[in-house]
Amino acid sequence: MVSLLGPSRAAVFPALAPGLAALMAWPVLGHVPALAEAIGLLLVMTGLLVAVTSARVAAQKA
Repeated sequence: MVSLLGPSRAAVFPALAPGLAALMAWPVLGHVPALAEAIGLLLVMTGLLVAVTSARVAAQKA
């Protein structure tokens, strides 16, 4: 996968696992995320988005 996506994009997938597990628990187990969990998930997703887009911008400048 690293050769296909590159190291910066491939590194995002392990970081997504807890958030995806929390989202999958909603329909599967009926666990509705609390407000703190939703805010934490939003912060993590925002950080990943910033990391991926900044790596793309840095690669274009080089």
